[in-house]
Amino acid sequence: MWTNSSSIHNSSLNLSHNDCTIDVAFQSYNTAFSLLKVALIAPLTFIILYLAYQRWKQQGSWTAESHCDVFTYHLAVMELFTILGTAVTLLGNFSRLKIMVQVGMNLVTVPYSGETLFHDLTCVERYLAVVHPLTYRGLKTARGVRIRNVIIGYVWLLSLGWMVAADLFIMEISVNSTLFGYTNNTPDPFSNSSGPSGECGWSSLDIQILTAFYISDIVLLLPLSALVLYLGCKRWRQQRFNPAETTSHSDIFTFHMMTMEMIIVLASFVFCVGLYADLVDMRKYSYQIFSCTWCAKLTFHMLTCVERYVAVVHPVTYIRLKNEGGVRIRNVSIGCVWLLCLLWALVVAFTKAQINMILYFCFVAVSLAVVSFSSVSVLCALKRPGPGDGSGNKKKVDPMKRKASHTTTAITGALFLCFGGMLCCDALEASQLLDRRVGCAVLTSALWFSLPGSLVLPLLFLHRAGTLSCCKCNTRRG
Repeated sequence: MWTNSSSIHNSSLNLSHNDCTIDVAFQSYNTAFSLLKVALIAPLTFIILYLAYQRWKQQGSWTAESHCDVFTYHLAVMELFTILGTAVTLLGNFSRLKIMVQVGMNLVTVPYSGETLFHDLTCVERYLAVVHPLTYRGLKTARGVRIRNVIIGYVWLLSLGWMVAADLFIMEISVNSTLFGYTNNTPDPFSNSSGPSGECGWSSLDIQILTAFYISDIVLLLPLSALVLYLGCKRWRQQRFNPAETTSHSDIFTFHMMTMEMIIVLASFVFCVGLYADLVDMRKYSYQIFSCTWCAKLTFHMLTCVERYVAVVHPVTYIRLKNEGGVRIRNVSIGCVWLLCLLWALVVAFTKAQINMILYFCFVAVSLAVVSFSSVSVLCALKRPGPGDGSGNKKKVDPMKRKASHTTTAITGALFLCFGGMLCCDALEASQLLDRRVGCAVLTSALWFSLPGSLVLPLLFLHRAGTLSCCKCNTRRG
């Protein structure tokens, strides 16, 4: 995607006639193998998933299932990716649709590492059952189920990460230009020249702006993220000895967002190292990592505002969501956010910068609509009397409603600042009122408007925890 056509022709990795090219014989062999694999795997997969569904209906949960059976169920779900990806790839080959072939190959890549890991986990589970039976019995409790679920989640994340790594590797060796017919007229975004259609390249001024932004990102977010995660770990250790204490959903969202911010800090460090060592690939990949986390950060902001909205406007529903069912819904939502982050990485890798910007603005618009609705609803709830306040005394405001209004208002303001700033910078760059070099620098400077959105959730969490000195002063005055 970001490889110059001249470097492709000069690369020693180019496919010649002596290399493995896709001819008719290879396509026939690949088609026969794919059909045979689907014919063997599909019936077994559907039977296993059907039996799993029957067991789940009888038991009502997966806690009574053995760990190896649960690993088998997830392995069967991974095989569905293989079946679906094979079908999409074959349809793309016969209909000569390159995008279908690309999507099918991505789906087939997902189970590569996951299948091996589930096989390893099954063998380890059988080993513990035979060699360490006491440890195995201890792992059949609720704690063992939690460990199993966490491991399964990591396997899925690793499988999707393997798919992203495979895509980046294919792009790097330029095999995609042979397999899928990609054109290589896209300019290198980290070169000092503009594209053929006047697109922005990366000049020295752009690199300086990005470097200053990444350094600021490291200096501001690293201590905040480390402090929030430390407090979260400390709270988790306290809850192990006192199960009555629970952590709110918004705090869990903050912990996951801080984990994502640590990834961003790592990407910022890699960018600075790549800039110092003059390694274009390191700068390119770190910028991709930074880009793919934008939508996930917006989603965590959106989930936090929705959680505050439900707590204020629908308190009965909020109380119900604090049980195990609500925790499962929250965990599924968080998993979907991480999957969305990986999918956005694919979008950034395979589409042009203009398309990325359009999709990003659309996602920000949806997030602003949800966040604004939540904020306005919470502010309206402040004026309404609570369920026992017949007098409707407006001077006495519920502290929970006040905190919720502060949270939603701060997030809404940060998102509007981010969206408005980026929109203004994009409009200035597209208006042709500025010099091309200055316009590209203005467009690059739009990244600075995303910084308040990264700071709002950790600062709100520290405000609630009473860690900030200014918060302690306000508490004493109150």
